[in-house]
Amino acid sequence: MDARYPLRHLEEGDQVEVIYELSQPQKAAVYSWWGYWISIGELIASVVLYIVLFQVAVSINRNPSKEALEEQLNYKPQKKRKYTS
Repeated sequence: MDARYPLRHLEEGDQVEVIYELSQPQKAAVYSWWGYWISIGELIASVVLYIVLFQVAVSINRNPSKEALEEQLNYKPQKKRKYTS
């Protein structure tokens, strides 16, 4: 089993918990939050997804249509009663 993983440094003699299936011990993994629960691929995909979604939000809000701008400028909130009888 290769315990190397980006951003996780294990020294010789460190105690770690290893989990594996009895039928496939060659697929063992070091049981830790970094590398087992959260992998480098998931981290990169999450960052890329957040960047893409942020760019989509910015592009949508950067140039609103003329009708949307007029609607926002002419908006006057209506007074609403707290309780209806």
